[in-house]
Amino acid sequence: MASYPPRTPETTVESKVVNAAHDNPSKIAGMDTVWRSSKKENPYPYAQDSNQMNPCLTCSDIKNIEEYMKYANANKK
Repeated sequence: MASYPPRTPETTVESKVVNAAHDNPSKIAGMDTVWRSSKKENPYPYAQDSNQMNPCLTCSDIKNIEEYMKYANANKK
């Protein structure tokens, strides 16, 4: 497996996606991070041969998930 830098809140996509979801009129019900590169192997696979990625420790923390969802859905009806 290739060597990748550690994931931090500044380098993960989850916090960026939450901001985009906040500005979208549709309510979200969950999050899923998917590896889309065909040039490199998924460095954090959820399951063998899966393009779904395991979240980093910051993004998988239940308190952070609750905050992400609260902010993402804050302006929804």
